[in-house]
Amino acid sequence: MSFLRTYQVVVPDALIEPPDLSGAVSVSPDVVIISEESPEAENDKWNIHSQMQLTLGDNVKFRGFGLSGRITGGLDITEEPGKATKALGEMQVMDGQYKAYGQELTIEKGRLLFVGLIDDPGLDVRAVRKIQDVSAGVQVIGTLKTPEMRIYSVPAMDQSDALSYLLFGRPMNRLSNSEGGKLHNTASSAYVSGGGLLAKKIGAAFGIRDVEIEKGETEQESALVIGKYLSPKLYVSYGIGLFEPVNTIRMRYTLNPMWQLQTEHGVESGGDILYTIER
Repeated sequence: MSFLRTYQVVVPDALIEPPDLSGAVSVSPDVVIISEESPEAENDKWNIHSQMQLTLGDNVKFRGFGLSGRITGGLDITEEPGKATKALGEMQVMDGQYKAYGQELTIEKGRLLFVGLIDDPGLDVRAVRKIQDVSAGVQVIGTLKTPEMRIYSVPAMDQSDALSYLLFGRPMNRLSNSEGGKLHNTASSAYVSGGGLLAKKIGAAFGIRDVEIEKGETEQESALVIGKYLSPKLYVSYGIGLFEPVNTIRMRYTLNPMWQLQTEHGVESGGDILYTIER
C-alpha cells in the first residue's frame, strides 16, 4: 500500500554540535549492501511517500568542523520508497567564522544550494582574513562531496602571495625559510585549485626541489614528503601526514653505490642499513 504524507516543520532555535568525525573512514564506493530481508518481505511493507517543508528560524546555531555561525533558510524534502532523499532549497551561514590554516576567517558568503540529493548540496562559500589594506581568503565551490577551493585576494595578486597573506599576514618574499616550507606544504596538501603548480612555484622560491605523496599501509597514513640533497651523499626529507597529524624526519647517507644508512624520527624512531643490487 502507498501513502503520501506532507509535513511542515519550523525550527525557531537550535544548537547543532556534531561530533568530530575527522578520524572516521568512509565506506568505499564499491561496497554493496545486501539486505537480509527477502523480496516477499519488501513487498509486504507499506510504501510511504513523504514531503516535508523545513524552515529554519533566526536562532539556529551551528558549531563544528571549524565552522561557527547561524544557519537560516529552508528546504523542500522528498522521500520516496527505494530512492535516495532529495531536497530543493537553500541554506545560508550568517555571522559565521571558519578556522582554516590556523587562522580565524570571517565568512562573507556561505550558501548551500540543494537541487538534488540531500547529502551533496552545491557550495558557494567565501571566507576572508583582512590585514590592513589587503583581504586574503578562500572561495569554495563545487559540491559537498567534490569541493574545489581557490585562493583569492583584494587587491588581486599572485596566488602564492595571496596564500602567504592568508597564513602569515605578509607577502611571500618576507617569509623565513621555515615559513616558506609551511606555505609550500599548505599549497601541496590542501585541495586548492592548481595547488600542484602553486606548490612548485613556492618550492622553487625556497629551494624545495623534491615533493611526492608517499602512501602508507592505509590511505589514512599517506604523507606529503619534501626532500633535498644537502650534499651529494646526504639526503634529508620531511613528511607531513595528509590525514593524521604525524610528522617524520628522515636522513639518508650514501656510503657507496651499493650501501646507504638511513635514520627516521617520527611516531617511531629507528635506523636501517640499505643494500642495493643491480641486475
